[in-house]
Amino acid sequence: GRKAYRLGDIFAFGTEDGVKELACKIAEDKGFLVTRGAVSLEISLPEDGETEVKIPNSAYILKTRIIENTRELEYNNHSWFCPIEALAEGKITLGNSAGTGSALRMKRAGSNGSKELNRLMTDLKIPESARAQILFVKKDGDILWLPGFGHGLGFTNAVSLDKYIASGQDGAGSGTFVRIALERQ
Repeated sequence: GRKAYRLGDIFAFGTEDGVKELACKIAEDKGFLVTRGAVSLEISLPEDGETEVKIPNSAYILKTRIIENTRELEYNNHSWFCPIEALAEGKITLGNSAGTGSALRMKRAGSNGSKELNRLMTDLKIPESARAQILFVKKDGDILWLPGFGHGLGFTNAVSLDKYIASGQDGAGSGTFVRIALERQ
């Protein structure tokens, strides 16, 4: 009742559910945030400056906070600073392919080209059975932030903040951002 599977350099025997769990652990080891089911959660501007929401099918909490002073920020791998204008303009969604669909593209900040999400996951050697469970933030058909990989808008650290301000993009000079953080419960 078991099958043999090869996931990158790993060869395993197991049930389909066991192999899916192994694939998710491989993706997590590569730095991605993985859920155990479909996620589609709309992100909106925090009314009182700060919000906290449990992400369904996961062990993570989504925290948002308005940031007006970028001089004394603390950075980590699971935080992204989005220009406040991007949230004011329309719907931004935290989700995964299982919850939001798969026809998405990722264009990293400072890059001229974009890549389809599924192709990007193939290039990064993410097991196919884990790809639909990886969290990202999207707007329309574009991925704005893929935790563990990169961002397409805003910044994630001091280096990308300097590049963002130097680029002169809309909102770069306003100094008001929304910090979106994913934290383990």
